[in-house]
Amino acid sequence: MLAHSNAGWTARYLRHLVGLGHTVRVISFSPASLPHSDVVQIDGNPKWGMPKLFWFLTRLPEVRKALRDFRPDVVLATYLSSNGLAAALTWRGPLVVSARGGDVLRQAGYLPAPEWLLRPMMRFVCGRADEIHAVSEELAEALVGFGIRRDRISCFPLGVPLGELSMREDRDPAAPLRVICTRRQEEVYGNRILIDALARLRDEGVEVRGTLVGGGPLLTSLGDRTRALNLDSRVNFVGEVSPADLPGHLRSADVYVSASSSDGTSSSLLEAMACGLFPIVSDIRANRPWVHHGQNGLLFAVGDADSLADAIREAGTRRASFREVAVSNRALLERDGDQSANNRKLMTLLESAYQKRR
Repeated sequence: MLAHSNAGWTARYLRHLVGLGHTVRVISFSPASLPHSDVVQIDGNPKWGMPKLFWFLTRLPEVRKALRDFRPDVVLATYLSSNGLAAALTWRGPLVVSARGGDVLRQAGYLPAPEWLLRPMMRFVCGRADEIHAVSEELAEALVGFGIRRDRISCFPLGVPLGELSMREDRDPAAPLRVICTRRQEEVYGNRILIDALARLRDEGVEVRGTLVGGGPLLTSLGDRTRALNLDSRVNFVGEVSPADLPGHLRSADVYVSASSSDGTSSSLLEAMACGLFPIVSDIRANRPWVHHGQNGLLFAVGDADSLADAIREAGTRRASFREVAVSNRALLERDGDQSANNRKLMTLLESAYQKRR
């Protein structure tokens, strides 16, 4: 696997593949380690003021050596514009590439590569791959826009481990509404919008409590903004939590919020739905297959704190229906978002790539 070792899906894929008896090596441009696994870490931080792309190219001999030493039967590369590109440039054997979101789409105003380079790079990476995976239909359509044939793209989300995510039963309808966001503190996820919405609700006398789970480069500035708005008693920053501790945080809340301006299929959203939370998410293409406004959750205008505040207030009036929505959403996930089923689909792609090159 060419994959970021600090990405949640890397550990999930690793556990699944090792559990099936496969031998796996992870080659990662991030410094995080993975327990009980063979990880080759490549320094992805540019030195001596070198542009990131040039530094990336100078690291490719290390990637090639790690592949040559391991002699894999098949390579899985997640993120087309980084790991996928590295695999396409260093590996000539069976290859599966997986599009995740910001590796293909413009997020928070930034493209994963210069405009002039993005299309030929996507065509090059996908042209080298035996199988192409996308976690959402929006990503599949973006790849088609770059000239990739749609019949070459398999589209399904990572999914979530439903067996590890149970629903909470004992919700107190008289308690203040509890809102949680489990997106990282990064610009693309728009967590500032949630803080501003909570401030507006406080000013209107609406009792809401907020919890933000996850680290990131904006953690300090968002904390400062929370204090400046005198929301300290209503908003709690938890920081990074382990996968084992995440369900407990989710089950302590009533409503899940994501203000992301762009996304693939959000595992954070699916995790919250699996735990029975009422979802309120930004009205973007990636969220619409999962949340139908007014039926199993609410959508709000991207980047609009007033629209989000209105949605949270409306959710407070729907608390009697939360249980019915939770059961419906759980059924949706069992059909389309079960990690076990989608892992089997991924294995089919890996086996197909291997068979094509035997």
